[in-house]
Amino acid sequence: MASLIGSFRRGPVFGSRLAEAVEALCRDSVPETNPADPAEQSLAKAEKAMKSVVTELQLLQTMKLDDAKRLKLLIAVESCRDQLDLIHLSTRP
Repeated sequence: MASLIGSFRRGPVFGSRLAEAVEALCRDSVPETNPADPAEQSLAKAEKAMKSVVTELQLLQTMKLDDAKRLKLLIAVESCRDQLDLIHLSTRP
C-alpha cells in the first residue's frame, strides 16, 4: 500500500493509479459477515439517547429556572412520560 501511495507522487498518471488503488481496496475489502440486528441497533441507540436525555433533564432540574423555563421543562417531561407510558403499555404481555 505504501508503495502505491509513493508511486502516486512520482507517476504522471495520478488519476489512473488512484482509480486502480480504489478498485483494489474495494475488491480486497471484506464485507461484514454478520450484519447487526436492526432491533438490537435501535435498542442500543434508544438506551443511549434516554441516558443522555435523563442526564440533561437532571441538569436542568438543578438550575435556577424562571417560571417560564420550569413550565417548558414540565411540558417536555409530561410529553415524554405520556409517550413512554404508551410504549410501556404496548410491550406488556
